[in-house]
Order: sequence, then C-alpha cells, then structure tokens
Amino acid sequence: MSDVEPQVSVTSDFRFGRAALFVFLGLLILSGFLALAFLGMLPWKSSELTLAEKTQKSNDLITKNNAFGSLADHTRAATAWTNRRYALELAAQQIGQAQQLLKTFQARTQELEQSETGSRIAADPELVATYASLQDIPRPPAADLERDLELINRYRKLAAQAEGDSAIIVAPNQEFLDSCSDLGVSAQEALEAWTEVDTALTALIQRASRTTPGEQKLHTVLTQLREQRDAELLDAVHREREQVRVAAERQRVESERQAEATIQAAEDERQQALAQLNAAAATGRSTREKAIVAEAMEKLAAERAYAERFQRFKRALPEIKSLLSPMISTGRMQIGRNGWTAGEEGPVSWAALQKAKVLNLNQEGMINLGTLFGGPLNRNDRPRGGFPETMTSNEATIRRAQELLVEYGDILVEQGMLRP
Repeated sequence: MSDVEPQVSVTSDFRFGRAALFVFLGLLILSGFLALAFLGMLPWKSSELTLAEKTQKSNDLITKNNAFGSLADHTRAATAWTNRRYALELAAQQIGQAQQLLKTFQARTQELEQSETGSRIAADPELVATYASLQDIPRPPAADLERDLELINRYRKLAAQAEGDSAIIVAPNQEFLDSCSDLGVSAQEALEAWTEVDTALTALIQRASRTTPGEQKLHTVLTQLREQRDAELLDAVHREREQVRVAAERQRVESERQAEATIQAAEDERQQALAQLNAAAATGRSTREKAIVAEAMEKLAAERAYAERFQRFKRALPEIKSLLSPMISTGRMQIGRNGWTAGEEGPVSWAALQKAKVLNLNQEGMINLGTLFGGPLNRNDRPRGGFPETMTSNEATIRRAQELLVEYGDILVEQGMLRP
C-alpha cells in the first residue's frame, strides 16, 4: 500500500505546478500588455503637450513681432516728422532774419533821405544812381514774408503734434514734404535777397562818408529823379501807342489794297468768263458749256459783290460798334422765348435776333428792336453804346441800327461779332 500512495502524490503535484505555471504566464503576458499600453500612451501625451507649448510660443512670438513692427513704424514716422519740424524751424528763423533786415532797411532809408549822410549821397550822381538801383534788387515784400511765416508756423505745429503722438505710425505725405521744401527754399532766398540789399546799402553809406555833403536832401533829389523817370516812361508809352497806331494804319491800308486786288482779280475773271461766253455763243458751242460759263460768271459776280460789301462794312465799323454795342458786346444774357435769359457768355445770337422779329424793316420790327434793347427795364447786361435808351425821338437811330444788322449780319457772324 505504501508503494501506491507516493505515485498519487507526484501526479497531483505535477498538475498543480502546471496550473501555477499557466497562471504565472498569463499574469506575465497581461503585465506585458499593460506595460506596452502605458508606454504607448506616454509619447502621445508628450506630443500633445509639446504642440500646445509650441503653439503658445508661436503666438507669443507673433505678438512680439507685431509690437516690434508697430514700434519701428512709429519710430520711422516720428523721425520723418522730426526732420520736417527741424527744417521748418530753420525756415522760420530765416524768415525772421529777413523781416528784421527789411525793417532795418526801411528805417535806414527813411533816415538817409533827410540826414547829412543822405546829402552826401545826393551830391554824387553816381551814388544817387546806386541808391536808386537798390530798389531794383528783387526781394520779397513784407506781406509775402508774413504769409510764408504764418504757413510755416502752421506746419510746425502739425509736425510737433504728429511727432509727439505715440499712435501716429504714418509718415508725412509727399504733398506736405514738397510744400515744406518750397517754403524752405523761399525762406533761404528771402534771407539771401535782403542780406544782399543790406550789404549793398552798408557799402553805399561807407562810400558816402568819404564825400562832401551837398545842398539838397536825398529826398528832394530822389523826387526829381522819379519825376524824370515818370516823364520818360510816359514818353515811352506815347511812342509805343504811336507805333501801334502806325502799324494799325499800315495794316488797314494793306487790307484795303488786298481787297482791291481781290476785286480787280474777280473783275478780270468775270471779263474773261464773259469773253468765253461770247466766244461760245459766236462759235455755237453746246448749251452745257454755255451754262458752265454762265455759272462761273455768277459766282465771280457774287464774290465781287461780297468784296465790295465787306469794304463798306469796314468803313461802317465805327458806327456798327457804337449802335450795335448792346448786341455785339460780350454778356451773359441771351434772347430766349420770353425775353432775356441767362446763357452762354458772348455776343447776341443772329438766329435769336431773327426769331425776335427785330430785322423786319417796318414799324413792327423797329418797335421790337427798340423795346428789346432800349428802355430802363431791359435785362441786357451789355453796354448800350450809341443805341438809344428810349424810342421817343430816336426812331431814325433805331432804324439805322436795323439797317446795319440786315446789311452786315452775316459778316458780323463770320467775324465772331455775333453768335450764329
């Protein structure tokens, strides 16, 4: 019996050990899976945290860059405004110096015209001419300096405000820069001009100190010099007017000569055409040839008649300009359906005169013309000239104005003295 019992015990232990082994292996495998799962989660979590950190860092960098960009823009803009302000301050100083030189020049010249030093200048014709030439040196007057200084101060205030405003990130525009540059150039030129005048006057006074005073004050000599210059200027104006008159007379004579030549040429052509017509009739030429010759003769006759009428127009031009002044002068009022109305600037319209029935050479036409352009209540804004204000005792004058319109209306339109 003892031999059988140990065999049973070994078998039971073997089975128990195998089961324990399986349990151990299962736990080991489970532990491996859990470890792998845990290890697999760590990189993902780490990656998520790194992405968030990177995103935050990126946002912070962008914010810093924007802040740096705004600061840089403001710095550039502020620098541009500062440079303009410095330039404007320099221009203001130059204008101020020019104004002081102007005041000094005025005070010195006023004193010289009555002082002993001025009498020294008056005693020497060369010094007088030099003194008078000081007025010819180009320089800006006081009004121009005040205007420029006012504008400079306005620009300085604007530049200072922009320079001190931390929100300003825009530099001055090109128009502002150009205007500032122009003001700077004007200020420098003004200072240079008045410095030149002051230097020249100082040199003149030094030269005068070495001469003997004259009996006349400088003011008296300058007055005589101005009167002489005015007389010379007036004489020059008269000479120029006489030259214009002579040139106009020559042009008138030449125009008449050319007109006469045109008339003579037209007459020669007419005579030639008439000779051709007679020759055609004598030789029995065709009716068509005769018609062509006759048409040419009619055209030549019309041209001759127009040339003769244009000559009469030129002779009547002074009378036309006087009597027809309220029609041919420039004005804003034009003839409308119901009388005068504001329209295009210029003379009166020829077509409007026809529609107004003022060209009929009868009693009705004369009344229409006198009523439209005469009377105290008419709205025509052109000078009346020689046209009568009322019709009473002026019928002959109004009728003459009618005749001039009818006779020369087309020529007035051609010459631009009437609108079409």
